[in-house]
Amino acid sequence: MLSRWFEVPVVCNGRVLRPVLAVESVTDEDLADLCIRMNLILDSIEYERCEGRLINLDIFDPVTSLLDELRSDRDVQLEDWIETINTFGEYYQLEDMNVIEVTPRAVANIETDAARLGIFLG
Repeated sequence: MLSRWFEVPVVCNGRVLRPVLAVESVTDEDLADLCIRMNLILDSIEYERCEGRLINLDIFDPVTSLLDELRSDRDVQLEDWIETINTFGEYYQLEDMNVIEVTPRAVANIETDAARLGIFLG
């Protein structure tokens, strides 16, 4: 069962980049959207606080692995990534948020991948 952390919009400077995604309707086709959301959040949070400390590889590695698989056009299945998606939401305590704010830097870093995967950022 998927957590509900992505049922809030992802925004940058007031602009909605990714709208609410209803957990009941999530399918394999939504993995690219979820991956882009996770990368936006990861970059926004970790870039700001990573200096002088190591990033949590239990979070970072699976998120980057999913992006690599999507980039290579491999067949990805939602059921194979549920644990990663849920762990990500728990680690960053996203379920209690009403909106997820990301940085312009994170948006710039993921725009090319998002476009290639057919994800329009706002």
